[in-house]
Amino acid sequence: MIEVDGQYPVIPNYRLIREIGRGGMGVVYLAEHEVLQRKVAIKFMLEQYARDATIRERFLREARVMATLDHENIVRIFDLVDHGKNVALVMEYVEGRTLEEMIGREVGPIPHERALPLFRQILGAVGAAHEKGIVHRDLKPANILVAKDGRVKVTDFGIAKAVGDSKLTRTGTVLGSPIYMAPEQILAKEVDHRADIYALGMTLYVMLAGRPPFDDEETSEFLIMKSCLEDPIRDPREFYPHIPQRMVDIIYSTIDRNIETRIESCDNLVNIIDRTEKKNNLISVSSNNRFVTKEGPLENMNFVTLPGGKFMMGSSDEDQYALESEKPRHETYVSAFEIMNTLVTNKMWYSFNSKNKEQIYHEDYPVVKVTWFDIIDFINKLNLEDDEYYYSLPTEIQWEYACRASKDHQRYWWGDREDKLDLYAWYESNSDNKIHNVGTKKPNPWGLYDMLGNVAEWCDNWYKRYELLIEGDDKKARSDKSRVKAVRGGSYMHGHAICSPAARIKFYPGFHFPYVGFRLIRKSKLD
Repeated sequence: MIEVDGQYPVIPNYRLIREIGRGGMGVVYLAEHEVLQRKVAIKFMLEQYARDATIRERFLREARVMATLDHENIVRIFDLVDHGKNVALVMEYVEGRTLEEMIGREVGPIPHERALPLFRQILGAVGAAHEKGIVHRDLKPANILVAKDGRVKVTDFGIAKAVGDSKLTRTGTVLGSPIYMAPEQILAKEVDHRADIYALGMTLYVMLAGRPPFDDEETSEFLIMKSCLEDPIRDPREFYPHIPQRMVDIIYSTIDRNIETRIESCDNLVNIIDRTEKKNNLISVSSNNRFVTKEGPLENMNFVTLPGGKFMMGSSDEDQYALESEKPRHETYVSAFEIMNTLVTNKMWYSFNSKNKEQIYHEDYPVVKVTWFDIIDFINKLNLEDDEYYYSLPTEIQWEYACRASKDHQRYWWGDREDKLDLYAWYESNSDNKIHNVGTKKPNPWGLYDMLGNVAEWCDNWYKRYELLIEGDDKKARSDKSRVKAVRGGSYMHGHAICSPAARIKFYPGFHFPYVGFRLIRKSKLD
């Protein structure tokens, strides 16, 4: 049996498997019901806290509060066990990680396109609690679970309270996590649901910036609370510059220190987000480039509309790193089209394909080990499902045009040197020889992520001589008796010479490669 501070917890009918969390006044184990074989999470109250009547009551309150909340984004409670010295909650087990772990260990700043679907689920859960008159009072990334399928579950209602109920508030006692606490909560004043709104705004700040606005390491709790009350709240773009202004505005309206001018409710916040996202689907990327982002048919699948025009393909003879397969440099034309702003992920692939639908590992990794023929089958199914758009792989012309983002007079969109490649690509020098989540490096000027590095990308056309890559000829059947398909962009295992807009690789279309994935383009079926 597993030891907990000198005690061996015994819960009838449950077998403890392993410890999965520890903090505050309890320790959490993964367990399995011996008869039903259902996995659950069991949260034990540590003995030293169980002897404190007030803390024990807080633990029991968590059970009562969670029992009243029935929402798909709130962790469910199955049972409360008071067994001798062991007091425990038997709860729904969520296989995944906390939002804190997701930010701190996996992705750092979360691009707002990915953050908002998660945040909307959090708002749904907290809004449901508010409708029941329950204020969480300890909302933070560590108390938000993200399952492997992308579902969000809010947990830890240990210090939640009903509005107007002050039984658990001691004079001079502050309950909560300082960084996420509203000023009125820090000052131990009576709080209502607007304290949760503040915590939600700070959570969104950390999601988008990758860190809180105040230093929270090697600092006393008193100094943290002092900063929360007095220091200017730094613009989150100081930590991650690609946060849209509209998201910054939303953050500041939720973490307003004046409770009277703070956003009033979760419903209001959802409406503001939806309204601003709809209004601002035209996003400014730089002073010279604008693009339109539209939602695709699968979750987090977004498309950027690119204008048509002439551009120079390939590398010049003066480029010392250029391979012969990148020459001759020549002008061609491309028609307008829409292209995904990320690679197709495991989640997109398996959520649309029936097999393994219940188990999607590394859901935000780009899908790999799919043959060119597998992809065509995926595309054919997508085309049958969507009445509005026709989907395909990009040709080499379309891919290079999208990658260059109108900067065709240089090797890269930032210049002729590879000195900034680390900012835009996971490649040989920084990848630790492994795949990374999509969208974790900076996008190119057209808002497209991972055009270079991470995983290489299948193209639609057969591999042929470079001078034959011209508009209208790029999708013809096997030119020059080619039996291989073109692959672009390089991967996590390639150096800067391959991770460039003009570099080309050729692969047999029926092979599975561990470092080759794809993104889609689409055109209206009315065109």
